[in-house]
Amino acid sequence: MARRYTDLYERVRMLGGAMVSPEEASWQTTIPPRVDPVPVILHVSCNVHLTPHVYLLAQEFLRRLGVEFVVVGGPENCCGNPQHHFGDHDLGAMTTRIAFANFRRFKPEQVLTICPSCDETFSEAFAREGFGVPVHNISRFLVERLSELRRMCMQQVGRVIALHSHAGSTVYDQDRANVTRLLEIVPGVTLVPTGSAVSEQPRCNAFFPPTPAAMAAMFDEARANGVEALVNVYHSCYRENLRGESGWGIRVRHYLDILAEAAGIAYEEPNRQLLEMRTIGRIMQAMRPNIEARGLDAETVQRYAEPFFGAGGPK
Repeated sequence: MARRYTDLYERVRMLGGAMVSPEEASWQTTIPPRVDPVPVILHVSCNVHLTPHVYLLAQEFLRRLGVEFVVVGGPENCCGNPQHHFGDHDLGAMTTRIAFANFRRFKPEQVLTICPSCDETFSEAFAREGFGVPVHNISRFLVERLSELRRMCMQQVGRVIALHSHAGSTVYDQDRANVTRLLEIVPGVTLVPTGSAVSEQPRCNAFFPPTPAAMAAMFDEARANGVEALVNVYHSCYRENLRGESGWGIRVRHYLDILAEAAGIAYEEPNRQLLEMRTIGRIMQAMRPNIEARGLDAETVQRYAEPFFGAGGPK
């Protein structure tokens, strides 16, 4: 069991750090007992670090909306979902309480999440124990500022898209509805309903990866409907579906990518760039400056990078 947690959190620290430079991305892990109040916390949970452009875009939109916020994240502020997945329910509940204790030190008005696992775990804990700090997915926060976003997202995108989302819980339904409203303000976007893009399975992640058959059915239906981009509600779905993109002629995106394009925000996709390098030698060479800047162990990074990027060969 201990090795499971070591691998889970070490992978996040190593790969999440190696994909983005310290200048581009930083977050608070241990919160001092006395800090100045901040109205909004952006929670960058464990596995969100494995899709860095998503949380960087989230921060950029908050800045452009004039929101005063702080970024809190890393395994030190895990929501507790992995512990529940492994059957350690007491430990999971304690992990959630530790995260909320850190949040409360900032006396925030609300905490914004990006991760569906955090959405569910925090929502259940909030309903059960209160904690005094409301937690929402960032898509809800953005919908509440829809008029401001509409003025910001004026550039023509002109793309036929399908939305990959999940069903089966109130949280998933709310997140899908919010993201749909956000995409509807983007000039030139045509949203095509595709049944196979709405999964009844738990969210896509390392614990619940999409099956090859389900992924093929989704891309096949999307292509038959003239879809140009498969847009994902969740960071983990973007990450998993990106691995199946090749050969379909459909680009996998996160919904914040579409909003960023409409707002004229430049960004890079480290996941895509590294996947396209295909060999571990090239991937490690690309990440080396970040590995050195963060003082990470290159051998450990490579141990996690090989299965994560599906990279072969040393060249």
